[in-house]
Amino acid sequence: MNRKFGIKLDNIDFCIVGGGIVGLSVAYVLGQNGYQGAVLEGGPYFGDQSTGRNSGVLHAGLYYPKNSLKHLTCIDGNLLWRHWAQILRIPLNPCGKFVVARDSEERDTLDALYLRAQSNGVASVSWANRKNLEALSHFVKVDQAFFSGNSGVIDVPAAVTALRRQVESLGFLTLVNHIVQAIKPLGNEHVVSLKEGEIKARFVINCAGHGAVSLRRQLGLTELSPVMVKGTYLRLTKKLRHPWLIYPLPGKDGLGLGIHNVLEVDGALKFGPDTEPCENLDYQISQIAIDRIRESVHSFFYGIKPEELQPDLSGIRSRLLYNGEPYHDFWLKGPQDHQIPGYIELCGIDSPGLTAAPALANRVLRIVRSELEND
Repeated sequence: MNRKFGIKLDNIDFCIVGGGIVGLSVAYVLGQNGYQGAVLEGGPYFGDQSTGRNSGVLHAGLYYPKNSLKHLTCIDGNLLWRHWAQILRIPLNPCGKFVVARDSEERDTLDALYLRAQSNGVASVSWANRKNLEALSHFVKVDQAFFSGNSGVIDVPAAVTALRRQVESLGFLTLVNHIVQAIKPLGNEHVVSLKEGEIKARFVINCAGHGAVSLRRQLGLTELSPVMVKGTYLRLTKKLRHPWLIYPLPGKDGLGLGIHNVLEVDGALKFGPDTEPCENLDYQISQIAIDRIRESVHSFFYGIKPEELQPDLSGIRSRLLYNGEPYHDFWLKGPQDHQIPGYIELCGIDSPGLTAAPALANRVLRIVRSELEND
């Protein structure tokens, strides 16, 4: 492989479009299996969009329909992250989380979620006992709760840095400020056009996040449309020791898991995210969002004054419509699905995309091996 990118870089095996946690995870798994190529990030930094603007929570697989891609890759990805965190020295807090019913009216919903977790084969889930409930009652209004021992928090910036270093050591180029302008199939390879020149690659893997749908449209794939949902986080300005993640029940609109506490690896606390449909990648935080989160936190958590919650960051989830209807799962398709040799796409990777990233990467590897076997 030609390691120096000039006007033209020919005959690489893999061109991965998108340098978020999914793109880097795909490159890492491919590199570990002897493949090389390039990871192209359109922005000035790796992991600067969806990856760097989420809670860093490692989910356990509680919420997702059984045997959906979200369910299966969340459980597998959670275990893989624990292995990756050890070997790559990424800080990880295996704090676990409580999901809480605030009053007797919410008990049925909590029961249903617990049964789903059991049906999904989620390990280390148990009902809170009297001692647990007493401990929780110091932090939140609680009637009943269950504990998810496999939930935790990972240091996302450290993960991005560690993965990029490993990817480079395995023979991948990692390039920022490289916006893909066009993709054109050419026999058994693809011509990827950028301002800087052209790249010819046997495989193109579309991990472009918010740009993934527009990228696939260049290949005549038009059944998907993007949907964006904005979420804001507020940071607590004082020290308040929460030993676990504490979640309310998910909202009935299906847009989010409810405003919860976020434990950061440095001990800081923030709260969020809310859910707000949006049309553009605008990360400004509105006063409406601030007031909404403050009210939600005040109604659930104890010992926090509204003025102690200040704007931190916002992120935008990438979701999908399939032929005009909401599509609620991850979208991972390969050549056997759309009949375009060497093209693999990952679209609509919203929550639990961070958790699922290593498992999604393993699935990409299986698609690659199948495609090569059929050559």
